[in-house]
This record gives sequence, C-alpha cells and structure tokens, in this order.
Amino acid sequence: MYTPIQSVKVFEQVAEQIEKRILDGELRSGDRLPTERELAEQFHVSRTAVREAMKILAQKGLVDMRPGRGTIVIDGAHEAMQDSIGLVMKLKLGEVGGSDNLVEVREILETEIAALAAARVTEKEIAAMREAVEVMDESLNDANAFIAADNNFHEA
Repeated sequence: MYTPIQSVKVFEQVAEQIEKRILDGELRSGDRLPTERELAEQFHVSRTAVREAMKILAQKGLVDMRPGRGTIVIDGAHEAMQDSIGLVMKLKLGEVGGSDNLVEVREILETEIAALAAARVTEKEIAAMREAVEVMDESLNDANAFIAADNNFHEA
C-alpha cells in the first residue's frame, strides 16, 4: 500500500530552512534576517509566503518581528525557558494537570534546550563541561563538591 502524500506549503518550507539555519548556529541570537522582499527573492517565493514563514518562526520563539526594525533571531531556549517557568508555576498551583504533566513538559523542553545548546557549543564550553564531569567523578563521596560541580556543568 502507498501512504498518502502530504503537500508541504511553500511558507512551511521557507520556515523550515530558516529554522534549520538557526538551530545549526548559522544564524545566531541578535542576527537580523534579510528584508521580506530580499527573502522572497532568495527563496523565489511571494512576500506573503515569507510573511507566513516569519509568523511560524515567531510562534516558535525563534525570531522577533518588529515593524520598522525588521526580523531578528532571538534566543529560543531563553524564550522556551520563560514559558516553561510559567507552566511549572501553574502545575504547582494545580491549574494544569499533575506531576505526570510536569515530567512530560520537562522532557519536551529539556530535549529542545539540549539540542540548541549542542548546536551552539564552543570548545571552551566543552572543556568546562569535561572539567566539571571530572570533578563530579572525584566527588562522589562529597555532596557539596558534587553539587557545585554539577552547577558548573550546567552553567558552562
């Protein structure tokens, strides 16, 4: 049997290409994207398709669209973290589901945050993480040293 073919809209293809460049670190937080007209020319699509793609990226927390200032890449991990803090507060207050939902939310967010971090990591940060892991290995019997090294790992 054949599986149904799903058409991918032009604006979704544009959004996917730009999102990939952001996640791969080719476009970084603070970078300004080309104008709507320039992107339309580069992708050989309509300005409407570019506009719809930008809306998708903005909803994902990857870009900030400001009239007159253009579209700027933002730190999606930071935005996701802010959103998750609000959700965690609602979970604790009982407004949304229970602890099972909290685990699901953490799995989703932490996976995305780790992917962004891995795409943008520097050699200096890798060295700091390796050093923190070594300290954790050496501090298995010293809770305070282990916790400090764990914090250093996550801050690297």
